Amino acid sequence: MMQSLDFSSVLLQLLAWLFVTFMVGVCLDKLAQRNALPVSAWWSGLAITILVFIPTSSFITANVNIPSWVQSESVLIGFGRNMNDVVSIHQAADSNLAKGLVLLIAALVSLWRLVKLCHEYIKVKRLIMRAIPYHSDICYYPIFLTPLNTSAFAMGIFKPIVALPNYFLSLPQDQQNILLEHESMHIKLGDTIAVIFWRVLCAACWFNPFLRKLEAGINQSFELRCDERTIQKRQCSPIEYAQALLNCLRLGANTETIGLSLGFSEHKLSFRDYKKRLKSIVAGPSHSNLLSTSLLLIALAASVFGISSACAAMSGSQETWVRPVAQFNISSEFGNIASIRGNKSHRGIDLVGPIGTPVYASASGKVMIADDISLAKAYGKVVVLQHPQEWQSMYAHLSQVSVKPGQYVLQGDIIGLIGQSGKVTGPHLHFELAHQQKPVDPKTYFQKKSR
Repeated sequence: MMQSLDFSSVLLQLLAWLFVTFMVGVCLDKLAQRNALPVSAWWSGLAITILVFIPTSSFITANVNIPSWVQSESVLIGFGRNMNDVVSIHQAADSNLAKGLVLLIAALVSLWRLVKLCHEYIKVKRLIMRAIPYHSDICYYPIFLTPLNTSAFAMGIFKPIVALPNYFLSLPQDQQNILLEHESMHIKLGDTIAVIFWRVLCAACWFNPFLRKLEAGINQSFELRCDERTIQKRQCSPIEYAQALLNCLRLGANTETIGLSLGFSEHKLSFRDYKKRLKSIVAGPSHSNLLSTSLLLIALAASVFGISSACAAMSGSQETWVRPVAQFNISSEFGNIASIRGNKSHRGIDLVGPIGTPVYASASGKVMIADDISLAKAYGKVVVLQHPQEWQSMYAHLSQVSVKPGQYVLQGDIIGLIGQSGKVTGPHLHFELAHQQKPVDPKTYFQKKSR
């Protein structure tokens, strides 16, 4: 079973992402209940959840020994230093089909939701463009009077617009100005782009429902920030601003909200959110302490790094290797010292068997070497496989090589035949395993049961 692109490893990482997103969402929500959180706190929360997907090995420097499999620096560069390359591993046929179907279904659902979102965006955009243009000195963006009985809202990426509801002209002039200034402020702050980003993220990652808590939190922060900036810009009283909000909520009470936009009085916020919003407008925003928010984010980042490290360790512990030869006797153990090797420690194990005995890939991987010239002549005909998570396996003294460099092989595929090529005392397979360029005893990694 492989590690890097293995289905179980991917699933483990996604489960960790779900847990981390839930944890970040709950912590930020609890903090936001006391005081208003800045928009940057929610963006930081999203960034923290992504730390799960960053390999912890990239932050860890290990002192390792370079395997003595290679003769020259050019060969070492060719495969010895490419341990971190992501290797696409084909799984066994039966399990690969089932896992592939699961991934295909998940991808199709994501694609369907994205297409649906795009269709909704185009539909609303076309509806607005057929509406009546409206001019105002308050807002310098394109404005349209629509037949919709919804909140006024701003939307768009490259050419943002402001859509006004059918009751807009019935509002007092000062409330009209507040509403237009509010939507114009959303565009100036880039909130319309951010909303679409979050909608796309939640649609593509539909399997992570906790993203919606982060989305709801940052939407509320968008509104609180925009309320504060609009009151400062218009220099209107908080009571007047709150009355405009309540009036728009009353007039658009029986409407369906537009999910790809930011509206002055849309009902996608909860009653608790609007209660907090009105309190913030009237009494003034009470911002969360910067130090406590920063400490919380740092603690969350440290926790995620620990979770990521634990997942990497669990993923690494799942590596299993089958015996490369069905029936064999071990003539030389790992670490054994013999004169034939110049009294150097044995870096693998020697598996004795008749010439022509099939040699199997101990794990799925990519063929890096399959000849008798790349390594020292003493190894004879050799096959070297590269595996995910900085693993390599070597099969030496073969009589025949059955694979080619660059080929992907499955665990259990025949890669050659036992022989006595190179410097040997009799027919056998010299088998080595290396992790992070450091040789390990292969016997400790074999499955308890034979193939």
